[in-house]
Amino acid sequence: MVNDEARSFISRDSKSYDIIQISLVDTFAASASGAYVLSENSLYTEEAWVNFLQHLRPNGVLSISRWWFSDYPVEAYRTLTLAQAALKKIGIPNPEQHILAAVNEHPLYREATGVGIITILVSPTPFSAEDQKIFYEINASLGFESKFLPAGPSDPIFSSLIRESAQASSDRFGMQLTAPTDRSPFFFHFARFKDLLQGRKTDAASTRALVSLSILILIAILASYITLIKPLLHQSHNITKTDSCLFCGYFASIGLGFMLIEVSQMQWFGTFLGHPTYGITVVLFTLLLSSGLGSFLSSLLNTTREKPALYLLLLILVASGVLTPQICSVFRESSINTRILASIALLAPMGLVMGMAFPLGMQAVQRKFSKASNLLWGLNGSMSVCGGVAAVLISITASITAAYWVGIICYIAAVFSFVIAMGSSSIDRTPAESH
Repeated sequence: MVNDEARSFISRDSKSYDIIQISLVDTFAASASGAYVLSENSLYTEEAWVNFLQHLRPNGVLSISRWWFSDYPVEAYRTLTLAQAALKKIGIPNPEQHILAAVNEHPLYREATGVGIITILVSPTPFSAEDQKIFYEINASLGFESKFLPAGPSDPIFSSLIRESAQASSDRFGMQLTAPTDRSPFFFHFARFKDLLQGRKTDAASTRALVSLSILILIAILASYITLIKPLLHQSHNITKTDSCLFCGYFASIGLGFMLIEVSQMQWFGTFLGHPTYGITVVLFTLLLSSGLGSFLSSLLNTTREKPALYLLLLILVASGVLTPQICSVFRESSINTRILASIALLAPMGLVMGMAFPLGMQAVQRKFSKASNLLWGLNGSMSVCGGVAAVLISITASITAAYWVGIICYIAAVFSFVIAMGSSSIDRTPAESH
Protein backbone atom coordinates (compact mmCIF):
# COMPACT_ATOMS: atom_id res chain seq x y z
CA MET A 1 0.00 0.00 0.00
CA VAL A 2 1.35 3.41 -0.99
CA ASN A 3 -0.24 6.67 0.13
CA ASP A 4 0.88 9.24 -2.41
CA GLU A 5 -0.36 11.59 -5.10
CA ALA A 6 -1.00 9.16 -7.94
CA ARG A 7 0.48 11.02 -10.87
CA SER A 8 3.81 11.97 -9.29
CA PHE A 9 4.19 8.46 -7.84
CA ILE A 10 3.69 6.86 -11.26
CA SER A 11 6.06 9.40 -12.84
CA ARG A 12 8.97 8.53 -10.58
CA ASP A 13 8.23 4.79 -10.42
CA SER A 14 10.46 2.70 -12.69
CA LYS A 15 8.13 -0.30 -12.70
CA SER A 16 5.55 -1.22 -15.33
CA TYR A 17 2.08 -2.50 -14.52
CA ASP A 18 -0.55 -4.82 -15.90
CA ILE A 19 -3.39 -2.60 -14.67
CA ILE A 20 -3.64 1.05 -13.69
CA GLN A 21 -7.12 1.74 -12.39
CA ILE A 22 -8.90 5.05 -11.81
CA SER A 23 -12.33 4.11 -10.50
CA LEU A 24 -14.67 6.77 -9.14
CA VAL A 25 -11.95 8.68 -7.33
CA ASP A 26 -14.19 11.78 -7.18
CA THR A 27 -17.21 11.96 -4.91
CA PHE A 28 -20.60 11.38 -6.52
CA ALA A 29 -22.22 14.34 -4.75
CA ALA A 30 -19.62 16.78 -6.09
CA SER A 31 -19.69 15.28 -9.59
CA ALA A 32 -23.48 15.31 -9.82
CA SER A 33 -23.85 18.87 -8.53
CA GLY A 34 -21.17 20.30 -10.82
CA ALA A 35 -18.97 21.26 -7.87
CA TYR A 36 -15.81 20.38 -9.83
CA VAL A 37 -16.56 22.66 -12.80
CA LEU A 38 -14.13 25.37 -11.67
CA SER A 39 -11.60 22.97 -10.15
CA GLU A 40 -8.51 21.78 -11.95
CA ASN A 41 -7.73 18.06 -11.85
CA SER A 42 -4.28 16.64 -12.57
CA LEU A 43 -5.50 13.04 -13.12
CA TYR A 44 -7.67 13.77 -16.14
CA THR A 45 -5.24 15.45 -18.51
CA GLU A 46 -3.58 14.33 -21.70
CA GLU A 47 -0.12 14.47 -20.15
CA ALA A 48 -1.21 12.37 -17.16
CA TRP A 49 -2.75 9.63 -19.32
CA VAL A 50 0.29 9.52 -21.58
CA ASN A 51 2.34 8.93 -18.45
CA PHE A 52 -0.03 6.17 -17.30
CA LEU A 53 0.02 4.43 -20.68
CA GLN A 54 3.81 4.56 -20.78
CA HIS A 55 3.93 2.74 -17.44
CA LEU A 56 1.87 -0.18 -18.71
CA ARG A 57 3.32 -3.47 -19.90
CA PRO A 58 2.69 -4.25 -23.61
CA ASN A 59 -0.68 -5.89 -22.88
CA GLY A 60 -1.46 -3.73 -19.87
CA VAL A 61 -4.73 -1.89 -19.39
CA LEU A 62 -5.64 1.56 -18.11
CA SER A 63 -9.12 1.24 -16.58
CA ILE A 64 -11.23 4.36 -15.96
CA SER A 65 -14.68 4.32 -14.37
CA ARG A 66 -16.93 7.37 -14.29
CA TRP A 67 -20.53 8.00 -13.29
CA TRP A 68 -22.95 7.34 -16.14
CA PHE A 69 -25.87 9.72 -16.54
CA SER A 70 -27.81 8.09 -19.35
CA ASP A 71 -29.75 11.23 -20.28
CA TYR A 72 -26.57 13.33 -20.49
CA PRO A 73 -23.37 11.20 -20.50
CA VAL A 74 -21.04 14.11 -21.13
CA GLU A 75 -18.32 12.83 -18.74
CA ALA A 76 -18.19 9.57 -20.70
CA TYR A 77 -17.86 11.47 -23.96
CA ARG A 78 -14.93 13.51 -22.73
CA THR A 79 -13.25 10.46 -21.23
CA LEU A 80 -13.33 8.88 -24.68
CA THR A 81 -11.82 11.92 -26.39
CA LEU A 82 -9.15 12.06 -23.66
CA ALA A 83 -8.30 8.40 -24.27
CA GLN A 84 -8.13 9.06 -28.00
CA ALA A 85 -5.79 12.05 -27.53
CA ALA A 86 -3.47 10.17 -25.15
CA LEU A 87 -3.19 7.20 -27.52
CA LYS A 88 -2.37 9.46 -30.45
CA LYS A 89 0.22 11.22 -28.30
CA ILE A 90 2.13 7.97 -27.77
CA GLY A 91 2.16 7.30 -31.51
CA ILE A 92 -1.00 5.26 -32.12
CA PRO A 93 -2.72 6.66 -35.26
CA ASN A 94 -5.90 4.53 -34.99
CA PRO A 95 -7.01 4.56 -31.33
CA GLU A 96 -10.27 2.68 -31.93
CA GLN A 97 -8.44 -0.68 -31.81
CA HIS A 98 -7.14 0.15 -28.32
CA ILE A 99 -10.40 1.09 -26.52
CA LEU A 100 -13.24 -0.92 -24.99
CA ALA A 101 -16.22 0.51 -23.12
CA ALA A 102 -19.11 -0.93 -21.10
CA VAL A 103 -21.91 0.53 -19.00
CA ASN A 104 -23.38 -0.94 -15.82
CA GLU A 105 -27.05 -0.02 -15.68
CA HIS A 106 -28.18 -3.20 -14.01
CA PRO A 107 -31.70 -2.63 -12.58
CA LEU A 108 -30.66 -3.48 -9.02
CA TYR A 109 -27.66 -1.15 -9.13
CA ARG A 110 -29.65 1.59 -10.82
CA GLU A 111 -32.38 1.33 -8.18
CA ALA A 112 -29.82 1.55 -5.37
CA THR A 113 -27.77 4.48 -6.72
CA GLY A 114 -29.92 6.27 -9.29
CA VAL A 115 -27.06 6.31 -11.82
CA GLY A 116 -24.94 3.88 -13.77
CA ILE A 117 -21.20 3.45 -14.20
CA ILE A 118 -19.21 3.46 -17.41
CA THR A 119 -15.84 1.72 -17.53
CA ILE A 120 -13.42 2.41 -20.36
CA LEU A 121 -10.40 0.20 -20.95
CA VAL A 122 -7.41 1.63 -22.80
CA SER A 123 -4.32 -0.34 -23.85
CA PRO A 124 -1.14 0.54 -25.75
CA THR A 125 -1.60 -2.79 -27.57
CA PRO A 126 -4.66 -3.40 -29.82
CA PHE A 127 -7.35 -5.55 -28.24
CA SER A 128 -7.45 -8.87 -30.08
CA ALA A 129 -10.60 -10.54 -31.37
CA GLU A 130 -10.37 -12.95 -28.42
CA ASP A 131 -10.09 -10.02 -25.97
CA GLN A 132 -13.20 -8.44 -27.44
CA LYS A 133 -15.12 -11.75 -27.36
CA ILE A 134 -14.33 -12.27 -23.67
CA PHE A 135 -15.19 -8.65 -22.90
CA TYR A 136 -18.58 -8.96 -24.61
CA GLU A 137 -19.45 -12.28 -22.98
CA ILE A 138 -18.54 -11.13 -19.47
CA ASN A 139 -20.59 -7.95 -19.91
CA ALA A 140 -23.57 -10.00 -21.08
CA SER A 141 -23.31 -12.37 -18.11
CA LEU A 142 -23.24 -9.45 -15.66
CA GLY A 143 -26.06 -7.56 -17.32
CA PHE A 144 -23.74 -4.80 -18.55
CA GLU A 145 -24.04 -3.13 -21.95
CA SER A 146 -21.03 -3.21 -24.26
CA LYS A 147 -20.86 0.37 -25.56
CA PHE A 148 -17.79 0.10 -27.77
CA LEU A 149 -16.02 -2.85 -29.37
CA PRO A 150 -13.71 -2.24 -32.35
CA ALA A 151 -15.10 -5.26 -34.21
CA GLY A 152 -18.47 -5.69 -32.49
CA PRO A 153 -21.64 -3.88 -31.41
CA SER A 154 -20.96 -0.26 -30.61
CA ASP A 155 -22.88 2.87 -29.74
CA PRO A 156 -22.74 5.11 -32.86
CA ILE A 157 -21.96 8.18 -30.77
CA PHE A 158 -19.07 6.40 -29.07
CA SER A 159 -17.76 5.27 -32.44
CA SER A 160 -17.82 8.81 -33.83
CA LEU A 161 -16.18 10.27 -30.72
CA ILE A 162 -13.29 7.83 -30.97
CA ARG A 163 -12.83 8.11 -34.72
CA GLU A 164 -13.30 11.82 -35.41
CA SER A 165 -11.36 14.79 -34.05
CA ALA A 166 -12.30 16.09 -30.63
CA GLN A 167 -12.83 19.57 -32.07
CA ALA A 168 -15.32 18.20 -34.59
CA SER A 169 -17.12 16.39 -31.78
CA SER A 170 -17.20 19.58 -29.70
CA ASP A 171 -18.77 21.53 -32.55
CA ARG A 172 -21.27 18.77 -33.30
CA PHE A 173 -22.47 18.36 -29.70
CA GLY A 174 -22.19 22.03 -28.75
CA MET A 175 -19.92 21.50 -25.76
CA GLN A 176 -16.23 21.38 -24.85
CA LEU A 177 -15.08 17.80 -25.47
CA THR A 178 -11.43 18.36 -26.36
CA ALA A 179 -8.92 16.57 -24.13
CA PRO A 180 -7.93 18.57 -21.03
CA THR A 181 -4.22 19.37 -20.75
CA ASP A 182 -2.00 20.57 -17.93
CA ARG A 183 -2.47 24.10 -19.31
CA SER A 184 -6.25 23.70 -19.14
CA PRO A 185 -6.97 20.87 -16.66
CA PHE A 186 -10.72 21.48 -16.29
CA PHE A 187 -12.10 18.03 -17.09
CA PHE A 188 -15.52 18.81 -15.63
CA HIS A 189 -16.09 22.06 -17.54
CA PHE A 190 -17.98 21.54 -20.82
CA ALA A 191 -19.69 24.83 -21.76
CA ARG A 192 -18.35 27.20 -24.41
CA PHE A 193 -19.28 30.86 -24.78
CA LYS A 194 -19.93 30.52 -28.50
CA ASP A 195 -22.47 27.75 -27.88
CA LEU A 196 -24.25 29.87 -25.27
CA LEU A 197 -24.38 32.83 -27.64
CA GLN A 198 -25.84 30.58 -30.34
CA GLY A 199 -28.52 29.39 -27.91
CA ARG A 200 -27.39 25.76 -28.02
CA LYS A 201 -28.17 23.50 -25.07
CA THR A 202 -25.00 22.63 -23.19
CA ASP A 203 -23.91 21.41 -19.75
CA ALA A 204 -26.06 23.07 -17.09
CA ALA A 205 -23.41 23.21 -14.34
CA SER A 206 -20.78 24.64 -16.70
CA THR A 207 -23.29 27.14 -18.07
CA ARG A 208 -24.08 28.32 -14.54
CA ALA A 209 -20.35 28.72 -13.90
CA LEU A 210 -19.81 30.90 -16.98
CA VAL A 211 -22.90 32.99 -16.35
CA SER A 212 -22.10 33.37 -12.63
CA LEU A 213 -18.52 34.47 -13.33
CA SER A 214 -19.68 36.95 -15.96
CA ILE A 215 -22.27 38.40 -13.58
CA LEU A 216 -19.68 38.56 -10.78
CA ILE A 217 -17.35 40.61 -12.97
CA LEU A 218 -20.16 43.03 -13.84
CA ILE A 219 -21.18 43.31 -10.18
CA ALA A 220 -17.57 43.90 -9.13
CA ILE A 221 -17.13 46.64 -11.74
CA LEU A 222 -20.43 48.33 -10.85
CA ALA A 223 -19.90 48.08 -7.10
CA SER A 224 -16.33 49.35 -7.42
CA TYR A 225 -17.48 52.34 -9.44
CA ILE A 226 -20.34 53.24 -7.08
CA THR A 227 -18.53 52.70 -3.78
CA LEU A 228 -14.95 53.63 -4.69
CA ILE A 229 -14.29 55.27 -8.01
CA LYS A 230 -17.19 57.75 -8.21
CA PRO A 231 -16.71 59.17 -4.67
CA LEU A 232 -12.95 59.38 -5.13
CA LEU A 233 -13.29 61.06 -8.52
CA HIS A 234 -15.51 63.65 -6.87
CA GLN A 235 -12.79 64.34 -4.30
CA SER A 236 -10.05 64.49 -6.94
CA HIS A 237 -11.52 67.13 -9.25
CA ASN A 238 -8.21 68.99 -9.39
CA ILE A 239 -6.37 66.19 -11.24
CA THR A 240 -5.71 66.91 -14.91
CA LYS A 241 -7.05 64.60 -17.60
CA THR A 242 -3.58 63.47 -18.68
CA ASP A 243 -2.51 62.75 -15.12
CA SER A 244 -5.64 60.79 -14.31
CA CYS A 245 -5.53 58.68 -17.47
CA LEU A 246 -1.89 57.67 -17.07
CA PHE A 247 -1.88 56.94 -13.36
CA CYS A 248 -5.34 55.39 -13.34
CA GLY A 249 -4.14 53.14 -16.15
CA TYR A 250 -1.05 52.22 -14.13
CA PHE A 251 -2.83 51.32 -10.89
CA ALA A 252 -5.73 49.59 -12.63
CA SER A 253 -3.29 47.51 -14.69
CA ILE A 254 -1.16 46.34 -11.78
CA GLY A 255 -4.34 45.48 -9.82
CA LEU A 256 -5.64 43.33 -12.67
CA GLY A 257 -2.22 41.93 -13.52
CA PHE A 258 -1.33 40.84 -10.01
CA MET A 259 -4.57 38.89 -9.54
CA LEU A 260 -4.47 37.34 -13.02
CA ILE A 261 -0.98 36.04 -12.37
CA GLU A 262 -1.64 34.99 -8.77
CA VAL A 263 -4.82 33.03 -9.56
CA SER A 264 -3.36 31.43 -12.69
CA GLN A 265 -0.31 30.34 -10.69
CA MET A 266 -2.54 28.84 -7.99
CA GLN A 267 -4.27 26.82 -10.70
CA TRP A 268 -1.04 25.82 -12.42
CA PHE A 269 0.80 24.77 -9.27
CA GLY A 270 -2.32 23.05 -7.95
CA THR A 271 -1.99 20.70 -10.92
CA PHE A 272 1.79 20.44 -10.52
CA LEU A 273 1.58 19.67 -6.80
CA GLY A 274 -1.32 17.26 -7.22
CA HIS A 275 -4.12 19.07 -5.38
CA PRO A 276 -5.70 22.56 -5.46
CA THR A 277 -5.15 22.91 -1.70
CA TYR A 278 -1.38 22.67 -2.18
CA GLY A 279 -1.57 25.21 -4.99
CA ILE A 280 -3.47 27.70 -2.86
CA THR A 281 -1.29 27.38 0.25
CA VAL A 282 2.10 27.32 -1.48
CA VAL A 283 1.33 30.05 -4.01
CA LEU A 284 -0.42 32.40 -1.57
CA PHE A 285 2.23 31.99 1.11
CA THR A 286 5.12 32.51 -1.30
CA LEU A 287 3.65 35.39 -3.29
CA LEU A 288 2.38 37.29 -0.26
CA LEU A 289 5.64 36.90 1.63
CA SER A 290 7.88 37.74 -1.34
CA SER A 291 5.69 40.62 -2.54
CA GLY A 292 5.74 42.05 0.97
CA LEU A 293 9.54 41.90 0.90
CA GLY A 294 9.54 43.51 -2.54
CA SER A 295 7.33 46.31 -1.25
CA PHE A 296 9.77 46.93 1.58
CA LEU A 297 12.79 46.94 -0.72
CA SER A 298 11.12 49.41 -3.09
CA SER A 299 11.42 52.08 -0.40
CA LEU A 300 15.20 51.81 -0.74
CA LEU A 301 15.15 52.74 -4.43
CA ASN A 302 15.72 56.32 -5.54
CA THR A 303 13.85 57.90 -8.43
CA THR A 304 16.49 56.97 -11.00
CA ARG A 305 15.98 53.26 -10.27
CA GLU A 306 12.19 53.17 -10.50
CA LYS A 307 12.00 52.54 -14.23
CA PRO A 308 14.78 49.89 -14.23
CA ALA A 309 12.94 48.09 -11.42
CA LEU A 310 9.78 47.98 -13.54
CA TYR A 311 11.73 46.75 -16.56
CA LEU A 312 13.17 44.01 -14.35
CA LEU A 313 9.60 43.15 -13.32
CA LEU A 314 8.60 42.55 -16.96
CA LEU A 315 11.76 40.53 -17.64
CA ILE A 316 11.18 38.19 -14.69
CA LEU A 317 7.48 37.71 -15.46
CA VAL A 318 8.16 36.85 -19.10
CA ALA A 319 11.03 34.53 -18.16
CA SER A 320 8.83 32.81 -15.58
CA GLY A 321 6.05 32.34 -18.10
CA VAL A 322 8.44 30.66 -20.52
CA LEU A 323 10.47 28.60 -18.05
CA THR A 324 7.88 27.49 -15.49
CA PRO A 325 6.27 24.73 -17.66
CA GLN A 326 9.69 23.32 -18.55
CA ILE A 327 10.98 23.37 -14.96
CA CYS A 328 7.76 21.83 -13.65
CA SER A 329 8.11 19.07 -16.24
CA VAL A 330 11.61 18.31 -14.95
CA PHE A 331 10.41 18.10 -11.32
CA ARG A 332 7.17 16.25 -12.09
CA GLU A 333 8.68 12.96 -10.91
CA SER A 334 10.00 14.39 -7.65
CA SER A 335 8.53 13.95 -4.17
CA ILE A 336 5.98 16.43 -2.88
CA ASN A 337 8.56 18.18 -0.67
CA THR A 338 10.90 18.69 -3.62
CA ARG A 339 8.05 19.96 -5.80
CA ILE A 340 7.01 22.43 -3.10
CA LEU A 341 10.57 23.76 -2.87
CA ALA A 342 10.76 24.04 -6.67
CA SER A 343 7.45 25.92 -6.66
CA ILE A 344 8.71 28.37 -4.04
CA ALA A 345 11.90 28.95 -6.04
CA LEU A 346 9.85 29.74 -9.16
CA LEU A 347 7.31 31.96 -7.41
CA ALA A 348 9.52 34.01 -5.07
CA PRO A 349 11.27 36.15 -7.76
CA MET A 350 7.89 36.94 -9.34
CA GLY A 351 6.40 38.00 -6.02
CA LEU A 352 9.45 40.09 -5.17
CA VAL A 353 9.21 42.26 -8.28
CA MET A 354 5.39 42.39 -8.38
CA GLY A 355 5.44 43.67 -4.80
CA MET A 356 7.48 46.69 -5.91
CA ALA A 357 4.99 47.95 -8.49
CA PHE A 358 2.36 49.44 -6.16
CA PRO A 359 4.67 51.33 -3.75
CA LEU A 360 6.79 52.64 -6.65
CA GLY A 361 3.67 54.03 -8.28
CA MET A 362 2.39 55.47 -5.01
CA GLN A 363 5.74 57.15 -4.33
CA ALA A 364 5.56 58.79 -7.75
CA VAL A 365 2.00 59.94 -7.08
CA GLN A 366 2.97 61.44 -3.72
CA ARG A 367 5.70 63.46 -5.45
CA LYS A 368 3.43 64.70 -8.24
CA PHE A 369 -0.07 65.13 -6.81
CA SER A 370 -0.65 63.53 -3.46
CA LYS A 371 -4.37 64.36 -3.47
CA ALA A 372 -4.91 61.61 -6.05
CA SER A 373 -3.58 58.82 -3.85
CA ASN A 374 -7.01 57.88 -2.44
CA LEU A 375 -8.48 57.53 -5.91
CA LEU A 376 -5.62 55.43 -7.21
CA TRP A 377 -5.52 53.23 -4.11
CA GLY A 378 -9.23 52.53 -4.46
CA LEU A 379 -8.95 51.90 -8.20
CA ASN A 380 -6.18 49.37 -7.63
CA GLY A 381 -8.23 47.53 -5.03
CA SER A 382 -11.36 47.42 -7.18
CA MET A 383 -9.45 46.10 -10.19
CA SER A 384 -7.92 43.42 -7.97
CA VAL A 385 -11.43 42.19 -7.17
CA CYS A 386 -12.31 42.09 -10.88
CA GLY A 387 -8.98 40.44 -11.74
CA GLY A 388 -9.58 37.47 -9.46
CA VAL A 389 -12.87 36.63 -11.17
CA ALA A 390 -11.49 37.37 -14.65
CA ALA A 391 -8.57 35.00 -14.07
CA VAL A 392 -10.89 32.06 -13.41
CA LEU A 393 -13.08 32.93 -16.39
CA ILE A 394 -10.11 33.16 -18.76
CA SER A 395 -8.60 29.94 -17.41
CA ILE A 396 -11.68 27.78 -17.94
CA THR A 397 -12.60 29.26 -21.32
CA ALA A 398 -9.08 29.54 -22.77
CA SER A 399 -6.31 28.18 -20.53
CA ILE A 400 -4.32 28.88 -17.39
CA THR A 401 -1.46 30.00 -19.63
CA ALA A 402 -3.73 32.52 -21.34
CA ALA A 403 -4.72 34.03 -17.98
CA TYR A 404 -1.03 34.35 -17.03
CA TRP A 405 -0.08 36.10 -20.27
CA VAL A 406 -3.05 38.45 -20.05
CA GLY A 407 -1.64 39.38 -16.64
CA ILE A 408 1.73 40.13 -18.25
CA ILE A 409 0.00 42.31 -20.86
CA CYS A 410 -1.54 44.25 -17.97
CA TYR A 411 1.91 44.83 -16.46
CA ILE A 412 3.28 45.92 -19.84
CA ALA A 413 0.45 48.47 -20.05
CA ALA A 414 1.26 49.60 -16.51
CA VAL A 415 4.96 50.12 -17.22
CA PHE A 416 4.09 51.93 -20.46
CA SER A 417 1.76 54.28 -18.54
CA PHE A 418 4.36 54.87 -15.81
CA VAL A 419 7.14 55.71 -18.26
CA ILE A 420 4.97 58.18 -20.17
CA ALA A 421 3.63 59.74 -16.97
CA MET A 422 7.07 60.25 -15.48
CA GLY A 423 8.36 61.67 -18.76
CA SER A 424 5.46 64.05 -19.23
CA SER A 425 6.39 67.69 -18.87
CA SER A 426 2.95 68.46 -17.45
CA ILE A 427 3.59 66.54 -14.26
CA ASP A 428 7.34 65.91 -14.08
CA ARG A 429 8.65 69.40 -13.85
CA THR A 430 12.07 70.39 -12.58
CA PRO A 431 12.28 72.75 -9.55
CA ALA A 432 13.21 75.68 -11.83
CA GLU A 433 10.17 75.09 -14.04
CA SER A 434 7.97 74.89 -10.95
CA HIS A 435 8.77 78.50 -10.13
